[in-house]
Amino acid sequence: LAKIIREGGLDKQDIGKMSPQDIQIVQELLEYYQKQK
Repeated sequence: LAKIIREGGLDKQDIGKMSPQDIQIVQELLEYYQKQK
């Protein structure tokens, strides 16, 4: 998660290692983070 925030995104390798639940959590966190700017 820290890598995603630091680098501002995911690459295909990262997504391939994640479960659908993890992907959903990341999407929600990124949406929240964007709203805080």
